[in-house]
Amino acid sequence: MALLPWLVEVATTAGYPVVVVDGWEDRGAPTMQASPAGALYHHTAGPAEYDTTSDFPSLYTLLNGNATTPPPLSHYGVGYSGTIYVIAAGKCNHAGLGSWPGVGTSEDGSGSPNLIGVEVEHPGVSTEPWPDAQRDSVRRLFAAIAAHLGADTISADTDTGFVVLGHKEWAANPPGWPGRKIDPISTDMDDERALMAALLEDDVTVEELEAVLRSVIPELVAAEVGKLLAEDIRETSPLSRSVWGHRGVVNPAGADPGEAETVRRKLDAAYKAASVVTE
Repeated sequence: MALLPWLVEVATTAGYPVVVVDGWEDRGAPTMQASPAGALYHHTAGPAEYDTTSDFPSLYTLLNGNATTPPPLSHYGVGYSGTIYVIAAGKCNHAGLGSWPGVGTSEDGSGSPNLIGVEVEHPGVSTEPWPDAQRDSVRRLFAAIAAHLGADTISADTDTGFVVLGHKEWAANPPGWPGRKIDPISTDMDDERALMAALLEDDVTVEELEAVLRSVIPELVAAEVGKLLAEDIRETSPLSRSVWGHRGVVNPAGADPGEAETVRRKLDAAYKAASVVTE
């Protein structure tokens, strides 16, 4: 049993801005499986995007719990913009009644310790759309978690890959029941798993990002590349602006035209990975 100290590092590889919530590293019980078998995809049932000025208005509830469930309620959150919030390294009370073969069951308390919880901001109403950036961020986050844990693919079966489940799937099995949960709303989990698996197969390593940065801007020395990928670099820093400016170049690394889009994608991911902030 353990805490999960790698959550921030993994979040930065998803390619979206990351907010590290103060105290995350000690939040939650130190009873997580060191290598969780899977992750649960939730929606928050919070305010609709047009009803709030906050990117992630449900953060307070996830940190403080509710009338029936003590905190913390999730390891990660994903806001309307796609920003990823790192909330807790320990066990979170998010799975509830339910079970899944190879993962665990709420009957003996083996569910939440073996599942990473990802709460995605959404009102939970089928008429409300999911923002494109948010959907993309969620898929990339699950793929990044699976990659960190050494999985080759994402599946609903622990025998074939890292398991990503909708909360509604977990909660439909005993001691839960079908219809107990609906999250994530308006989401076909088989389709989502296929999209996540495709991203996992296209995983980009930090070493690849560093190689791309050096090829795009040859004058960058190793220390500067390290700073670009470090947590204290902001979008407004001169180095970040310099690198970001190269994204618009048609063939930024002098690569074959067929490789140019891949280079731009990796450079884009490197820039976003540098945009880590604390809250």
